[in-house]
Amino acid sequence: MVILIDEYDTPIHVAFTSGYFDQAIEFFRVFLGSALKDNRDLFKGVLTGILRIAKESIFSGLNNLMVYSLLDPRYGDSFGFTEAEVTDLVARAGYRGELAELRDWFNGYLFGEQVIYNPWSILNAWPKATARPTG
Repeated sequence: MVILIDEYDTPIHVAFTSGYFDQAIEFFRVFLGSALKDNRDLFKGVLTGILRIAKESIFSGLNNLMVYSLLDPRYGDSFGFTEAEVTDLVARAGYRGELAELRDWFNGYLFGEQVIYNPWSILNAWPKATARPTG
């Protein structure tokens, strides 16, 4: 089993600014411990967020945590679509627009030495333009 938890830190930040941080932290300690530590069926767990994972925080009960930062040049191409991947997606989808237009609107991220496109934006940029008739 693989568990993907996107933006784990958003509800923690909201709890902090809204006055129920202690309750949120207790929930996440139990939740993450059950899902990621005590889960015998777990092959791999992936957490994404903007706050740095600290061993002395809610993750103190977890072992073998590895942090992969987009600030590390070795992983710059792991946090979105590269130019080559977008070019391939555009060709496969039969996108009727121009790659230059997508580049102007959606690439703006530089992780390490790599220009990265936001995957959500790219995948939602052309659904109507490429809709194929059914039947």
